[in-house]
Amino acid sequence: MSFDAYSQAVTSPLLRAIAARWGAARGSTILPAWENIDLRELAAEVSLIWVYRYDTQTGRFTGRLAGDRITKGLGKNLRGLPLDDAHSAKDYLWVHRYLTRVVRETMGYRSAGRLFQQAGRFIEGERIALPLAAMVFKPTACWVHRIIAIRIWKGRSKS
Repeated sequence: MSFDAYSQAVTSPLLRAIAARWGAARGSTILPAWENIDLRELAAEVSLIWVYRYDTQTGRFTGRLAGDRITKGLGKNLRGLPLDDAHSAKDYLWVHRYLTRVVRETMGYRSAGRLFQQAGRFIEGERIALPLAAMVFKPTACWVHRIIAIRIWKGRSKS
């Protein structure tokens, strides 16, 4: 799927704007680097963003940044926290799977509908995750070093 098709599939205006900023930051390269993302342009959205660093040697993800709403929702700060410590064992498996796919296939991820369960209720919304390259692009087997992810939730649905 092309990036244009991907960004058109995103229904949330806020997430579509973030995807557009990601696309603009990459310019003529395959992926933008974290250093190409201007957080000042994302000021309104930063509370919904989380960023993971990917270790190409171990295949592990470590939190680098988490917005206020993400930290509050998870009940912990992701900065420096390994992905497996950030989520329950059940959630870790599918989160690791989709983040690994974003890294290995250098593709965007999008999901909509039931995003997570909290206090026995399903929370609905939309989520995207986009890969970020190392500061200097080097076409190696795996050159994605970070993932930026954002989720917008609509509220609570019935359990």
